Amino acid sequence: SRGMARQSQESVEALHGKIGALEAKLDEAQGQQVALESMYQEVTRTRDERVLAEVEHAINIALQQLQLAGNVSGALIALQSADAQLARADRPQFLVLRKALAHDIDRLKAVSVPDLSGMALKMESVVSVVDTLPLAFEERPSSAPAAAPAEPGPRGLVASFLGDMWAELKSLVRIERLDRPDPSVLSPGNAFFLRENLKLRLLNARLALLQRDARIFGDDLRMAQFWIERHFDLRAKVTQNAIATLKQLSGTGITLELPVLNETVAALSATRVSPQQAAERAVAPPANAKAKR
Repeated sequence: SRGMARQSQESVEALHGKIGALEAKLDEAQGQQVALESMYQEVTRTRDERVLAEVEHAINIALQQLQLAGNVSGALIALQSADAQLARADRPQFLVLRKALAHDIDRLKAVSVPDLSGMALKMESVVSVVDTLPLAFEERPSSAPAAAPAEPGPRGLVASFLGDMWAELKSLVRIERLDRPDPSVLSPGNAFFLRENLKLRLLNARLALLQRDARIFGDDLRMAQFWIERHFDLRAKVTQNAIATLKQLSGTGITLELPVLNETVAALSATRVSPQQAAERAVAPPANAKAKR
């Protein structure tokens, strides 16, 4: 009995030793599991922060393109790039931000952008024909038929003399039908400066077009059209085409009603709040509740 009791006691002590070793290994495994979970959370948090940093950079680029340059296409590309980065991350906490991005992308696509490049090319075409615009009192080639050959003899000499005298008299006086009152008569020097000033006015209007300054753009176009109608021949085809182009440009709006990306910015700020901070904010009592207590 004593031997059997001793053997049982030794077996119990051996089992206690094995249980202690198993408990130590269990504690070690649990510690390793906690460490792995913390490492996984850290890696996940770092990856999410990196994605959010890239998305924030793209959204800032879109804001700069809209506010500083009015570049709708550039802002649209930046927002689409941010949405593609969130789609690759495929995280559920990014759904609200992706929804806001999709809404702002649709708003940017709905903006009607005028063709500034095409308008600038039309203005360049008008500038290129300024030197060929005929003035209101510019000399035109005579379309009178050539004089018949003089007959031989004294009668032919008299007829030739009278024809030459009549040609000289007609060159001294010219009668034209004018379609506007008080047209300006310009000397060659003044005509040169008129054309140069007209070119400068059109170039200034093109610069205002690229800067989206509607007031200066409209004023310069109206002044250029007024100069052309006052000093140049309105019966010429090139003058009519230039005036028609300026009227078409004057009737085109160049201002843009750009949308504001407040929804996307607010969604980005809300997404940056970590789940732990959100839980702390939900658990923490408000300040006014403490004051009432």
